[in-house]
Amino acid sequence: MFLSPRTSILKHLRRAFFSQLQQHATTETSSSSGGLIRAKIATQSAENFIIIAKGERSRMSNVFFHLILLHCRKNLPLVNQLVEIVGQNEDILNVHICTTLVTCYSGNPRRIEKLRAQMKKNNIIPNAAFFSALFKHYVRRGDNKTINQLLNEMKKFKIRFNLSVCSSLVDSYGKTGDLEEVSKIVHQMKQLDIEPDVVFYSSLIEAYGRAMKFDEINRVLDQMKQKNISPSLSMLSSLVHFYGKVGKLEEVNKVVNLIAELNLQPDVVIFTSLIKCYGKYGRFDKINQIRDQMDRLNIKPNLQTFSTLIDQYGKAMKFKELNEVLEEMKQTHIKPNVQTFTVLIDRYGKAMKFEEIYQILHQMEQQNIQPNLRTLTSLVNVYGKAQRFEVVEKILNVMAQYNVQLNVHTFTSLIDCYGKAQRLEDVNRVLGLMTKKNIQPNLQTFTSLISCYRMAKKYEEITKILQQMKQLNIKPDYQLLRILQNTYLSAGYDEEAKQIQDEIDQLGNS
Repeated sequence: MFLSPRTSILKHLRRAFFSQLQQHATTETSSSSGGLIRAKIATQSAENFIIIAKGERSRMSNVFFHLILLHCRKNLPLVNQLVEIVGQNEDILNVHICTTLVTCYSGNPRRIEKLRAQMKKNNIIPNAAFFSALFKHYVRRGDNKTINQLLNEMKKFKIRFNLSVCSSLVDSYGKTGDLEEVSKIVHQMKQLDIEPDVVFYSSLIEAYGRAMKFDEINRVLDQMKQKNISPSLSMLSSLVHFYGKVGKLEEVNKVVNLIAELNLQPDVVIFTSLIKCYGKYGRFDKINQIRDQMDRLNIKPNLQTFSTLIDQYGKAMKFKELNEVLEEMKQTHIKPNVQTFTVLIDRYGKAMKFEEIYQILHQMEQQNIQPNLRTLTSLVNVYGKAQRFEVVEKILNVMAQYNVQLNVHTFTSLIDCYGKAQRLEDVNRVLGLMTKKNIQPNLQTFTSLISCYRMAKKYEEITKILQQMKQLNIKPDYQLLRILQNTYLSAGYDEEAKQIQDEIDQLGNS
């Protein structure tokens, strides 16, 4: 039912043979050989990439190799084969190909260092785009030392610290939450008289939005207004997401009004963001208005829109409306994917609708849709909370049979379920397995453990967990602080409870 060999094989076949290339139009003149390769690229599927590369490697230009590489860039094993095939022809490399390869190899420092060494050997001069790609890679790794070296290299090659590089750095630092470095980039831009554009401001808002720094967001929006730079639709969609996340519905409504003022045509992405935002706070009247507006503008919901509607109606236990959405998907010939089915399992599970879950799994099997780790984790969570541990063990056995690697979320679900049932032996078994697989607990894992030991009145274990969190530099959030405060109060530890209250107050002030 879960991971049959047939579904697994079909999935691999679909990935290998039926991923069609986008049509690639070009007006570039070339030799007859080049025209032949371009025609092949425009019509072939992924299975023929290697055949094309092998057949044409002796006369393939870097332009056509780059075209193939761009189409393959998300398939790292295929990229490695392509590089190996043309490896003997060093003349094929240029800075544009190297930039694309950095993007492909992001997360693999050994490959990137090898590529940089090859560029040096071939006297390939890096450009601003190449450095931008490198910055994204090293910022994700938190390698500030290498970033500083790269900045010095840019000076050596007389490459200006331009807007593209600044946007790339702000985007990367924003994703890692390093606002101090973001501020340095903004300051450096002022010193160099680099004028921001809407793309840069979008990266800046994303950075501040992730950190929930709404005063900074307002400051950025004021700057844009002074410079007469209008926000893009994608930026406004991000604002809806960030404001909606913390319940700032008044600000969300202002964004909606701004879209109308700027005469921007809302797209399905921003409508989906609005549905998610209003659904989170139970404003289904607003969701109905959005659906009506989409109909008037002839904007069709996509799979993400339907999945969001299913999620919001499921959370509110509005199963009549949820089933209406599923029926609408059938009528519009939009098929659910594994993410949609996972949301359905999660929502039906919270309502203890196990018959519906069985039907979903049967439907997935019929459509040859293989459950992913998130689906299986959701099943563990659903049946664990219902204390149907025999089913949980069967799911874990299936995961082991198909060598599905459990992640921190799966382990946390197991700890949470076993902990609430006070099955402490099973909790310790799961912790031992995490240690064996070298998986580090996160904040949610520690919260579940503390809740478990609080129920068991094992206060010494709670102290050990807090020490471990301190060693890992994991700070408790508001939810965990409240749990700790109630734990200490019920145990008569008034001094510890007072210290926790001070921490709560500090968190509120920040």
